[in-house]
Amino acid sequence: MLHSHFILLALWLLTDTSRPPSADDGTTTATNAVRQFVGTVDSLRTTARIPGLALVVLRDTTVVVARGLGLADIATGRPVDVETPFDIASVSKPISAVTALRLVQDGLLDLDRPMRRYRGFAEFCDDARAAGGVFYGDFACTSEALTLRHVLSMTVNGPVPGQRLLYNPPSYSWASRPLMEITGRPFSSLVDSLVLRPAGMANAARIHRSLPLPRHLADRLAVPYHVDSIGRFVASGPPAPQGDGAAGGVIASAMDLARFDRALMTGRLIDPALRTLMWTPGSSSDGTRLPYGLGWFLARVQVHDLAWHTGLWEQRYSALYLKVLGDAPTSRWTLILLANSDGLQWPSALDEAVAERSPFVRAFLALVETTGRRPLSGDTTTVPSSALASQHDSLLYDAMVRAYEGGRELLARHPQIARRSGQLLETLFGEWRSGRYEAPELVGAFMHTQLGETSVPDMHTFFAAFAGLDSTATRTPSWAQLPAAIHSIIRPSDSLP
Repeated sequence: MLHSHFILLALWLLTDTSRPPSADDGTTTATNAVRQFVGTVDSLRTTARIPGLALVVLRDTTVVVARGLGLADIATGRPVDVETPFDIASVSKPISAVTALRLVQDGLLDLDRPMRRYRGFAEFCDDARAAGGVFYGDFACTSEALTLRHVLSMTVNGPVPGQRLLYNPPSYSWASRPLMEITGRPFSSLVDSLVLRPAGMANAARIHRSLPLPRHLADRLAVPYHVDSIGRFVASGPPAPQGDGAAGGVIASAMDLARFDRALMTGRLIDPALRTLMWTPGSSSDGTRLPYGLGWFLARVQVHDLAWHTGLWEQRYSALYLKVLGDAPTSRWTLILLANSDGLQWPSALDEAVAERSPFVRAFLALVETTGRRPLSGDTTTVPSSALASQHDSLLYDAMVRAYEGGRELLARHPQIARRSGQLLETLFGEWRSGRYEAPELVGAFMHTQLGETSVPDMHTFFAAFAGLDSTATRTPSWAQLPAAIHSIIRPSDSLP
């Protein structure tokens, strides 16, 4: 039996703006549009000859859709699910940018320090200029004005750095070197400790020549494919080994990128001001807007401000991580697609950003237009504003909402957890210790199982007590306190032996 204050179930979701949706509030239309979008994506997948595709859509920090479509391994018939790891290729670049900005936030990294002051860059510059080609023919690396900011914003080409976009992955890869120099740590270790772990990316890892993928992920990795001359799917083998650079090197699932997105949007990785900086387009000296920020393509399409990145290993993998940036939570949307072929790519030159050429992006923007700000079935971004206003602590409130959403997703993936009510705490603790799920998801699963599909009138009191925090807390909970916190709110006679 739960402590008495948890028995206070209430009308929070049954009153004011969160009453059950009526037929004319747009909920049915919006929810049907989401279902139709999944069907459209699956049809586009077939047309693009993609064997397996993982799809996640978020509205603000709420997962609206999470689906696996097709096969991760044709030979064995293993299906794709949302936790299937993929090589996300250049979608690693936003993760690398966040890593750099975290070091800026900590006062360790200066984006405007000249690149030539870092060890090895002058030698790299000489070799690059000698090699020439599309990326290095006009590489501005001899200039003292070239900085890490230019490298991260893809403006390193031309007579003067910062004047034009040329998508330059080899240059971006070298961005890992300054971070390693100032910290004395391998780049992969920095990404792991500053991004992957804080975001709870349980199925993600960095790889490079000297850092193989852990066995538990390698066994579940989506097999890469290409289409041969007579239209058959053929296994391609892994991409060529790379160094510990910033341009790629991340293996992750679609849900891992959703976790990254949530952590980014709720300020758990970098401060909001740095997130805004990351999505601020550069401009040339004549005022021309450059369609790249720090690690992200940027554009305005129709009425939407978009931030995105693609990933491509030709004949192996492709990926898309796209965000519709909005002022209100209900106008912020995210699309994550991971494929085990190169079928997500679309025609694009190195000096342009044109996401709308992708049929997947066009379908997604049509979904955003159709739903607008209408509520969705089970969409917890429509929590009453009065509930938030009464909390005086948005961080705790956001943590509570993440836990509630995450628990619902966990139980949807593993319904057997709810059925094992007699061993619920033991099961949840086991999942927590194994590292397969974040503690907020387990808190949410406990909530759903014990309290049902509802909420409580005083979310601050509920969550503060549940996570072992006092009512004046102004930080997110310490998840290391979770087991003791859960036990503290259950009568001793009900605790596990």
